[in-house]
Amino acid sequence: IVLGADIAPGQIRTLKWSAGQTFVGTALETPVVVVRGALPGPTLCLTAGIHGDELNGIETVRRVLARTQPAELSGTLIGVPIVNLAGFSRGSRYLPDRRDLNRFFPGRPNGSSASRIAHSFFNGVIRHCDALVDFHTGSFERTNLPQVRGDLRQPAVLQMTRGFGATSVL
Repeated sequence: IVLGADIAPGQIRTLKWSAGQTFVGTALETPVVVVRGALPGPTLCLTAGIHGDELNGIETVRRVLARTQPAELSGTLIGVPIVNLAGFSRGSRYLPDRRDLNRFFPGRPNGSSASRIAHSFFNGVIRHCDALVDFHTGSFERTNLPQVRGDLRQPAVLQMTRGFGATSVL
């Protein structure tokens, strides 16, 4: 069950997550694609667009979702190509209040807009996952080297990072 929807084995569903009202009073609904495999297994979440101007990860998540077939999957894949839809729609790294959403997880139910959005997304989507890969890229006038970050004290995280080859792991 994700965002109140019960996804059956072998099913693909596009759900909507809303961070709440925008500053102009309208709701932004972000697509959340759930691919539940025919066989049981862990749940992997792929997210991108937490910084609204980082475009490469958005396309990566979109392509992985388009190519994933439930009949070939053990477990569940949850994909959110654009988490910060308010920033993306303005071509901005930040939320409309100039806060960096990436710095507010897991968030709080009360507080700044960024904290409430992070709390809503963390509890509505991320808590349902066994592992999360959050894609970031260098945005305008920024340079990022390929890297993987994770808590390497956790054996499952350490094992997962080995699948990324020669990429630096922090």
